[in-house]
Amino acid sequence: MPVVMVHVQVKDFDAWKAVFDSTAGLRSANGFTSTRVLRSADDANDVIIESETHDLAKAKQFLTSPEMRETMVKAGVLGPPTMHFLDVP
Repeated sequence: MPVVMVHVQVKDFDAWKAVFDSTAGLRSANGFTSTRVLRSADDANDVIIESETHDLAKAKQFLTSPEMRETMVKAGVLGPPTMHFLDVP
């Protein structure tokens, strides 16, 4: 199953996580089947989101959409995220 990894720096993890959690339905509707949030042991505001998806193209379109960019700004994401779209061999 394809995997998406997104790395972001956020202003405040707890505030970001509240907004992130509120988008669970959107993620599901756009092909995400499971998601795990990880954060750096050295910096709680350094976050990696690892997600499996059944439709990599749909997931990529969703993550790069203007709506998602607005949501990231609202959540306190600092700067553009680093995204990796991966195939599991």
